[in-house]
Amino acid sequence: MGLYTKNEIRTFMGKMIDPLAPDPELITLVDIAHALSNICRWNGHTMKFYSVAEHCIFVQNLVESREDKIAAMLHDASEAYIADVSRPVKHRLKNYFEIEDDLMMVIAKKFGFQYPLSAEVKKADEYSLNWEWNNIVIADRVPTMQPMQAKRAFMDLMDTLTGNSTYDMYCWSCHRIIPSSEITADKRHDEDKGGCGCYLK
Repeated sequence: MGLYTKNEIRTFMGKMIDPLAPDPELITLVDIAHALSNICRWNGHTMKFYSVAEHCIFVQNLVESREDKIAAMLHDASEAYIADVSRPVKHRLKNYFEIEDDLMMVIAKKFGFQYPLSAEVKKADEYSLNWEWNNIVIADRVPTMQPMQAKRAFMDLMDTLTGNSTYDMYCWSCHRIIPSSEITADKRHDEDKGGCGCYLK
């Protein structure tokens, strides 16, 4: 498997995805959480690292309903596959919004939230923009998470919101999804089958 193909990117979990024609079966929360936790907001022009994943967690704290919280958590999920572009450039790129919307429609349908986003989620996202400017971009007023912290927090919160485990078979030591054949009865990553021996969540 190569780094990429003409029309596809390789994700953290080894999926080959065409961002302009995404197969929903290949879109995973692990890939989204991993990518968003490693992407810095504001094109990196912050006082310290502040991930898109942490931004999404912040936005979901500002809305009430379960569906809006899931939408808030995933409102920037497209960035896991097409990255982000600063606002002054985004509005001048031909077809960017069309590409983003098409991808977000696939993500929203897969994870069961409204897209286009509700007024509540949009309002919370705009509020976060001003809050981040004052507390993270032009000043260092709040502690922020490192990528691995943000990734775990993102996945744990999605577990709570959806009632499903996003990584029951995910090994934090090996950083991959583990097939059931490699998991022991007590939920250890089987060392006899090449695993690290750690307990899985």
